[in-house]
Amino acid sequence: MTRYNLLAAVASVAMLCSNSIFAQDTIALSIDNLFDLADQNSTKLRCLETDINVAQAAVDAAKAERLPDVSTSLSLSYLGNGNLWDRDFKNGSSIPMPHFGNNFALRASQAIYTGGGITSAINLAELEKKLAVLNRNESRSNVRFLLIGYYLQLLRLNNQENVFCHNISLTEQVIDQMHARHNAGTALDNDITRYELQLENLKLQRTRITDTRKIINHRLITIVGLPASTTIVPDSAIAHTIPATLTESDWQHAAATNAVALQKALLNVDICRTKESLQHAELMPKISVIAEEHLDGPITIEVPTINKNFNYWYVGIGINYNISALFKSKKKLQQVMSFKHFFQSLCVFNMLHMTIGGVVGAAIYATGMRYYMSDNIARYAQHIDSVRFTMSPFDFGEWMEKFIESMLMVSVKQIYGWVLYVCIFVTLMFLLYDRPFVRHTLRRIPSWRTVGRRIAAMAIHYVR
Repeated sequence: MTRYNLLAAVASVAMLCSNSIFAQDTIALSIDNLFDLADQNSTKLRCLETDINVAQAAVDAAKAERLPDVSTSLSLSYLGNGNLWDRDFKNGSSIPMPHFGNNFALRASQAIYTGGGITSAINLAELEKKLAVLNRNESRSNVRFLLIGYYLQLLRLNNQENVFCHNISLTEQVIDQMHARHNAGTALDNDITRYELQLENLKLQRTRITDTRKIINHRLITIVGLPASTTIVPDSAIAHTIPATLTESDWQHAAATNAVALQKALLNVDICRTKESLQHAELMPKISVIAEEHLDGPITIEVPTINKNFNYWYVGIGINYNISALFKSKKKLQQVMSFKHFFQSLCVFNMLHMTIGGVVGAAIYATGMRYYMSDNIARYAQHIDSVRFTMSPFDFGEWMEKFIESMLMVSVKQIYGWVLYVCIFVTLMFLLYDRPFVRHTLRRIPSWRTVGRRIAAMAIHYVR
């Protein structure tokens, strides 16, 4: 008996310890606390914060291009003896030279004009940083929406679990009452069995709700970075919070002001324009102030060589122009396709199509009809001359009218066939021009999907 009492005491202590442990792992968090924990511990958000830091480093590196460039070099060398010949490589002689050579140079340059290249590079880096911030904000909003959904679902499951626990308690009381009535002879065994089945059904549903609550709790603690043994208790006061009622204009204003997708679209348009300015800057000369200090020895420009150190310096203006940019930057500009004048170009195209295109097309059709009508009549007329008409009277005028109408239909079919050939040829050319090989090799132009996104972004920009 003592042994059983000892085991019971150990079990009671273990249960008390376990309850204290679980009580330490159970924490009550509001939705704001969850947001703060997600901002601190979410792996995805931390990665995006790293992207922002990298973008800020790129901005600092772009701004550092405005600082002067300073470089130095030092070299020690061994010089062999020289050889001297006549112009016809005869009468050679050896020229002794000092064997130790040294060269030291200090160079400094400051860019004073780059065609806007440095400014465009800084603006591009700042825009890319803004894009990284928008990506972080978008991901943070998505994480918060997910947290709110899980939080409200966890609150609902806790309420349902409390309701089922209360129903189980009431059912157990009813079963006790049914047992008392059964002993008194006023209830049947079927009545007790029915309530016992109802009790087991309630326990089963409570178990399902408990398991679902544990799954939701695990998802929450995984997002916010809490230990696996933590149980989150949601704040029930959020259920009584009524959001403010907004009108349609308020929602539209909020969407236009805070919609990350619109902001990213407009920012991508600015990035494309900045890249275009950066490529235009490649076509401009680069002007800088330069200064250099040299210490060289020995002096090898004299024969015999002078075994002394020679120091000289200079300050001047340097102009650098990349000639290859004349044929390289154009292809890069085609990658950064601008729609600055898209709608003006579309208007000009429609005007040309409605005026010049219609007149030229009508002239081509009229010329073709005259040619094929005369050709077809000449071809069929020689066969008509060899036909012997019947002696019975018939309406020759009506017959000629049908003949001309037939020639007209044949001519229309011929022109229609040529138009089909031209349309098929143009369609094949468009399909060939749309192939990735042509787009990325012969002429670099964006895909239709990219073109559509840029048109939509420009349209949104003009609407705003």
